[in-house]
Amino acid sequence: MALLGLQCQVSKVVASPQTDVPPQIQEIVQSLARNPRQSSLWKRLGKLQLDAGEFAEARRVFCHGWTQCPDDDSLKHHERVFQTFHRDNEELSNVKIDNNNDDDDNGSNDDHELPPLVIPQHLQFFSFDVPDHAIPDFVRNYPFGTSLQPRTRIIHASENPIIPAHICHHLIKSAIRTTDRIGWTKDRHLQAPTCDVPVFDLDAETCRWVRNALHLVLFPLLSQLIAPELEISPDEWRVQDCFIVRYDAPPSDQEGLTNPGFPSLRPHEDESLLSLTIALNDFGVDYEDGGLYIACIQEVLNGPAGTVLCFAGGLTHGGYPIKRGTRWILTVFLYVDRNLSGKKPGYTLDAIQSVAH
Repeated sequence: MALLGLQCQVSKVVASPQTDVPPQIQEIVQSLARNPRQSSLWKRLGKLQLDAGEFAEARRVFCHGWTQCPDDDSLKHHERVFQTFHRDNEELSNVKIDNNNDDDDNGSNDDHELPPLVIPQHLQFFSFDVPDHAIPDFVRNYPFGTSLQPRTRIIHASENPIIPAHICHHLIKSAIRTTDRIGWTKDRHLQAPTCDVPVFDLDAETCRWVRNALHLVLFPLLSQLIAPELEISPDEWRVQDCFIVRYDAPPSDQEGLTNPGFPSLRPHEDESLLSLTIALNDFGVDYEDGGLYIACIQEVLNGPAGTVLCFAGGLTHGGYPIKRGTRWILTVFLYVDRNLSGKKPGYTLDAIQSVAH
């Protein structure tokens, strides 16, 4: 009996994971090690890591969870985002698109090069200080960077457009063509539903252009102008999600039309480190009212097509109601390929593998 007890004790020690995963996820790690076909646990584990600022872990957990549960749409979404924007399977370059101009009477369908995104020479941003109590914890406690500059200027708006108007128009047309085929999604964001289409569902050329614009232009811009005190290099930015949203004004009795978009978006917080809202059409021309409402500064921010609003994802914000027309935006959620704990990316999956073996 003593020998049997010793054998059980040794077996238990050998099976213990050699890892330092936080206590709140150890039970999930052990459960997934026993049965990895539990999609709900992969999503819960990824969400817990996101909430803890373990951005690198969350992405790896979601994507690996999809390999174990390929029928889960939510996990598949994370994998498709990563494949679209970060798989090194093609060179970043200009792309040729099919300019199917619906406004041309002659129905011409000429191919042409969609020009690369070029930042204007005199680009300026308006920056807004937020009250100290409103700074998200993962921004306040961000453990990287050596600057002593206070991290209060975490809302920024470009004074002039970054994306040319004709490219904004192309993105809208691509979204319409895609949703005519597959429909709009309205239930992916449970906390604050939007009427949107993921960029990875757009035609391949448009999708590739957005990828190039982010990697070659916007990521370096964000690192240099938006968050220099955080010392984030351009190659550390990762896309958590990227989608085109439409806001439609409520139909009037005279119009008798029903459009798919919602007129507003309820106040909420994003799970991103940084969120971008890029206007795709013109405020005051294509629609009335609307814009990005940010609670802590009690402001509604908006601008013409091509302008960018950038803010810490943990700030409470919403979509201000529009009264006429349709407002189009490109939304991008970003994080960095780091863990706020400082642990090496991948430690969670290592723990699961350790327990499984």
